[in-house]
Amino acid sequence: MTMHVLAGCGSFMAGLATIAKELQQDVVVYDKKYQSPMLDQLEDHHVEMRQGYDHPLPAKNDTVVIGNSISRGVPMLEGMLSARMSYLSGPAWLAKAVLSQRKTVAISGTHGKTTTSALFAWVLEVAQQSPGFLVGGIPNNFNTSARAGSGPFFVIEADEYDTCFSDKRPKFFHYPADLLVINNLEFDHADIYRDLDEIIKQFRYYLRTLIPGTKIVFPKRCEIIDKLVKEAGWCNACPTHSTDTSQPWHLQPESEDWSKFTIIDGKRKPHTVKWDLFGLHNAGNALTVMRGAAELGLDLDVIVAALCSFQGVRKRMQRIGTSPDGKEVWDDYAHHPTAVQKVIAACRKRFKSARLIICFQLSNFTQANGVMWQELADASADADLVLLVDQGDKFPYQQFKKHHQKPVEIISAETSQAAIQKLLAPGDKIITCSSRDCSIIHEKILA
Repeated sequence: MTMHVLAGCGSFMAGLATIAKELQQDVVVYDKKYQSPMLDQLEDHHVEMRQGYDHPLPAKNDTVVIGNSISRGVPMLEGMLSARMSYLSGPAWLAKAVLSQRKTVAISGTHGKTTTSALFAWVLEVAQQSPGFLVGGIPNNFNTSARAGSGPFFVIEADEYDTCFSDKRPKFFHYPADLLVINNLEFDHADIYRDLDEIIKQFRYYLRTLIPGTKIVFPKRCEIIDKLVKEAGWCNACPTHSTDTSQPWHLQPESEDWSKFTIIDGKRKPHTVKWDLFGLHNAGNALTVMRGAAELGLDLDVIVAALCSFQGVRKRMQRIGTSPDGKEVWDDYAHHPTAVQKVIAACRKRFKSARLIICFQLSNFTQANGVMWQELADASADADLVLLVDQGDKFPYQQFKKHHQKPVEIISAETSQAAIQKLLAPGDKIITCSSRDCSIIHEKILA
């Protein structure tokens, strides 16, 4: 029996295909466009890839898994529906084939899911738990976005985006969490949600599905999440307290850029972490993971050792390279205004007096349609220069430029290397912020 994965080169669906292949299934992936890094991952796992969706229908006893970018009108989907063939969404397949037999650690929230998921998986790995995981990026410690694992735990990035064309609920409804992390809650995904209240409502419904005793790790300072957790009285609340030194499970800085910090645990015992990451937001992710891993019974010294050896995730403040004249290029996934602000704040602490340049390549429906454009401008106000890649969408480029407190240069994919170089100076720190591939821009800067 073969598993057919439609829209299989996205980070989530490629991860599913990877796991299915590890479980000794024959897997065929279909997609319109194959791009790295998921293309490389599929090739590494010897997954068969087919171009487009105009192919003969799978056999009736095969498993068909539908990605959420597949909509009505796609030839294979229409053929399957006409033939009354059964199919599964990606999350439904994962729940049935994998999560039903494991203890699930679900990582949710608007920002930080991928780094937190990767970090939690690494802590379990160092603790010799051989976890399975599926995350939205490629952790450098594993060099793959997903694996089946052989231990009792499975770490899943539990996002609030929809499941598939016939199931518009968030993916996380399919994940029966034994431990749930809610990192933060803000408005996003304007193509699905009208406002933050709609997102909160979905989280409230999800918490109603959790089994009694499910542990929820969350930041106590967030009133929205605190209220949700209090409503879910059948769950066990496991709060963290960021930098509130009057409470247990808080952070203390040991370096200005938060590359070294101390976590004070529930018994007020200090644990110092020194790692390659930086920024208060990343230290917060470490605090969350340590709190959660402790709730699973892992040894605290083992957890700290794992945190210190964590190598981060590709496209999460990933250092791309340095030009001959000292321009340094970094790449980050940040696209939500709050995430952008946190990245810039972290870079200011890290790079101090260096000129800081942020390059936005708009990458999703919310950005491309100009939703929260003012918030994005305000979030990047602490940069010295903003490069904005005009992609011919509905984003109000000129309004953004006029509103911004700092200089904004509007460029395009066709802007020459020489023109981009004129905007830059030796020693600049340039951070590309986008969920898309920014390699063309990187090449023009680093030349």
